[in-house]
Amino acid sequence: MVVENAALKAQNLLNNEFFTDVVKMQRELYIRNILDSSPEQGDDRESAYTKIRALDEFIATLESMAKQPEIEKKRFKIF
Repeated sequence: MVVENAALKAQNLLNNEFFTDVVKMQRELYIRNILDSSPEQGDDRESAYTKIRALDEFIATLESMAKQPEIEKKRFKIF
């Protein structure tokens, strides 16, 4: 099934140490950009914050995809 294949691929990414290390490094870079910015660099902080939120959304999407088969099974039990 297509959903299960996508779920497996998403779970494999989330379990991949290299992938999670890169995500963590990017997140830390964006946080460092915020902390190291001067008071007048509001646009730079806003840009870094937007990137953090996008990264969080990306990971949340992968987590949702990975759980989709479990959600589908529970849905059929309800109806």
